[in-house]
Amino acid sequence: MARPLSEHNTEANRKLVVRALELGLSVNTAAALIGGTRDVIYGWRRRDESFDEDCRVAAAKGKVAVATQLMRKIQEGNLQAIMFWLRTRTDEFREAREALVSEAAESTPDRRYV
Repeated sequence: MARPLSEHNTEANRKLVVRALELGLSVNTAAALIGGTRDVIYGWRRRDESFDEDCRVAAAKGKVAVATQLMRKIQEGNLQAIMFWLRTRTDEFREAREALVSEAAESTPDRRYV
């Protein structure tokens, strides 16, 4: 069970949360690092505009860091990274893939009757 909100509310824990977000970790993971829950962190953010802004900036940096690592893998030719990017980030790829799958299904004879 998580400790009460006030037990977690230390400067060291706040810095740990911000650092975790900068690394691209989730709020849930950051909360686990301090022995709390995401509700603890969101409670701090609601009560402290400065901490909220620090978290926003840290989360943005984290997203950039993760995207940078993914792009590095893509540039290295990592097929898993390429496929992940295409599947999750580009609507055009998803639409084209769906069209190809649909077209293939329509033009493939039903092998049950062959």
